[in-house]
Amino acid sequence: MDRLNVKFKEDCCDHLRTKKRDSPITMKDMLESLKKEIVDDYKVGDDIVQTEREWRLRIAEVAKAMDIKLKRHSPEHKNIVRKLIDQQSKTVVEIYEQMDEERMWKLSSGKIVEKEMMKMVERCKFEHPCHSFIFDTEDKNWLDFFTLEEINLPENFSNLLDNIHQSVNVIGMNDLHKCLSTKYFHPKNEAPCHWAQKSVLEGIELHMFDFLKDTEYTERDLMSRIWRLILTSFNHSRITIREEVPSAATKAQMNRKRRLSTLEPMKRKLKSKVPDHIMKFGTYEIGLTEGAKLDDDETGNKFLKDVMFKTPKLLKDMMSKLNEVAPHKKNSLRAVGLVTSRK
Repeated sequence: MDRLNVKFKEDCCDHLRTKKRDSPITMKDMLESLKKEIVDDYKVGDDIVQTEREWRLRIAEVAKAMDIKLKRHSPEHKNIVRKLIDQQSKTVVEIYEQMDEERMWKLSSGKIVEKEMMKMVERCKFEHPCHSFIFDTEDKNWLDFFTLEEINLPENFSNLLDNIHQSVNVIGMNDLHKCLSTKYFHPKNEAPCHWAQKSVLEGIELHMFDFLKDTEYTERDLMSRIWRLILTSFNHSRITIREEVPSAATKAQMNRKRRLSTLEPMKRKLKSKVPDHIMKFGTYEIGLTEGAKLDDDETGNKFLKDVMFKTPKLLKDMMSKLNEVAPHKKNSLRAVGLVTSRK
């Protein structure tokens, strides 16, 4: 217990002594009792789930030192998470209020984007990308604040794909494959044409062998068989792309408060989320891809959690890191997110 920050130790001890008279004591009871201290300890940018986890570990360590047995509990404590989100929202709103209105993004309709984003933050009862100052026009929640014309949502490309499939059926896959195979493109000297030809031919071959009719494949099958053209497109580029590696930018952001042990033990090193691909220029991360299966549409867990939440937050961390190393280019820097699916 001596390793704990003195303030946290005293807070936990005081509440445990008070609760000791009420047997049995649960972790949920302690978190509720300490919610003011937990909220005060939380800073915007901290991971909400990780903050709660750290406090559970603190409480457990103090209880063990005081020889108090905590009753088993559910790991989910919605009240504490809600309190942390409320605190996060309050701080984010204060940041919006301090922004210079003259430098805000004003639409032709007269609506100011940052002010609408602040309204979204004030309304949210759960963590949302808007808490990280992310404005994703694909997120249909924004239709409560903007019209379709204002956010200029991209058109659905299903008609284009239907026309391509119809063309393949009219020409015939065998004839199309034979026609494309007759022309030679050098892999290095004519790299773009070679890549395009090879990608289309591989796609036709997947059709020939009815791969796309199979429903038993995994997401990894899709990435390695259908979407491998993403990997090969970077063969002759100074940009490199790697599969399933954690984001260094996000890992640095998550562990920014990690220090040597002093009043409190060294925090456990956190692992960042892992996208399907990460694009890098030298040591700098500049983009990522995230894939989904056919049965995961715009209401599926994979789409909502990975595409609409994880992906923009990873991209924000990449942009923050790029801004650190090249602040003079902050208005021209871009991080690219590519979402793929079988559709």
